[in-house]
Amino acid sequence: MYGSDRQQMRRVFFDAWKKFRNNEPLVGVEPLIVAVAQQHPEYHAVLDNSERHSQRDYYSELGDSNPFLHMGMHITLLEQIQMDTPKGIRSCFRQLQANGDDEHQAQHRMMVCLNAYISRIQIDGAAAGADDYLSCLQSLAQKF
Repeated sequence: MYGSDRQQMRRVFFDAWKKFRNNEPLVGVEPLIVAVAQQHPEYHAVLDNSERHSQRDYYSELGDSNPFLHMGMHITLLEQIQMDTPKGIRSCFRQLQANGDDEHQAQHRMMVCLNAYISRIQIDGAAAGADDYLSCLQSLAQKF
């Protein structure tokens, strides 16, 4: 699933969703993709039409939400929480849940920090450290 080819990355989403719709076995990361997609019915029409959406550009400055970025961030967070990497992310996630968020809401709150971290990597390159990301998450968990 990971790489820099946008169409190839999107193809993984489309293929997993198509397999799910056809009751075919899911392998690898596909069950996670489908689980995340099921939580976002607003993206089902996108996933059902790969020809129309595989090359579509999304412009956040126009309020155009990128469903692949959004679902990819959920997947990233779920994998990080499962592995507790960076160390302490699982604790932050649990704290958000203890404060009343369900899993999905907690992930959405955490996306703010993940987005900032990704933006920082894009600007600073490899110099951006995970310490700031974890500090953001810890601060977030303590607020709520």
